[in-house]
Amino acid sequence: PIAEYDPEFASLAALYREGLLANSPVYRYLCFYKVLEVSRKRRERLGRKLKTAYKPLRHGERVPESHQEQISWLAAVFLPRQWPELMLNQIFPVEARGKKLTALFDGELRRLRDRIAHGILDSGQYLQVDDPGEIREIARWLPFLRCAVRRTLKNDFPTHYLPFLKEDGTIVHDSPTR
Repeated sequence: PIAEYDPEFASLAALYREGLLANSPVYRYLCFYKVLEVSRKRRERLGRKLKTAYKPLRHGERVPESHQEQISWLAAVFLPRQWPELMLNQIFPVEARGKKLTALFDGELRRLRDRIAHGILDSGQYLQVDDPGEIREIARWLPFLRCAVRRTLKNDFPTHYLPFLKEDGTIVHDSPTR
């Protein structure tokens, strides 16, 4: 409904969609990263407006370590499906497991984003966007980044993004009230 339209959500959903549709892994990475960046700034802005005692409940913002925990984490943001071990290993890089999304955002993800966005770092190191090794590093983080964006959108916009999908992966069907 128009009354429930949220321009912030629409903007982030458009960035997420743009990342999904892009052919370039570099551009996909930047789109997904930007969603996390805007979410963080939004949370800071909203946090200042709320009482300090209020802490929003944000499920799943620590990256799970075991495959069973990973499957549960994914169930909250994807429709039911099988998650083979190979796929879990691709989605969850070893260096991400057990860390908070904010720590990854400030660490590995930001360093790679800076290398992409700036092309050259203060150290003088270049990112060669046509170098297969560089593209492989960017592509290695894309599955996780996509899932982290879905998790963040669900936490930040629970009435707009996947409202029918509960944390345990069950689907809630609204019954018509007419």
